[in-house]
Amino acid sequence: MFRDRARTAVRWVGQAIPVPICTPSVRREVILVRPDHLGDAILTLPALQLVRQVAPGLTTTVLAGPWTAELFTITRAVDRVVPVVFPGFTRRPSTDYTQPYRVLVHEAARLRRHAPLAMVILRDDHWWGA
Repeated sequence: MFRDRARTAVRWVGQAIPVPICTPSVRREVILVRPDHLGDAILTLPALQLVRQVAPGLTTTVLAGPWTAELFTITRAVDRVVPVVFPGFTRRPSTDYTQPYRVLVHEAARLRRHAPLAMVILRDDHWWGA
């Protein structure tokens, strides 16, 4: 119940914040978001290698949990790995219900300033990342 109210409040606040009109990015970078655990990250590797083959001039950055960041680094499947402690994947109990939303606001602002060409969430049910 509290979670539903918090989501509604975040949506309301998000709609009230003006989003600046972005000019098309001149950067040839795509950011791929992979919040999951090791098995899901391993299953992503062939797709990342295919992106490298199809678009060799494209810079690829992966936002991954610290628990899988090293995998993306050692396989050299991407140009850059940015570890993000994604809420809901840490397996730590939380008593602060606002923490996931604070992470969301912080990461969204940071990524907006980074201004990539595109972002792709590599998870079909990652509701808070959308």
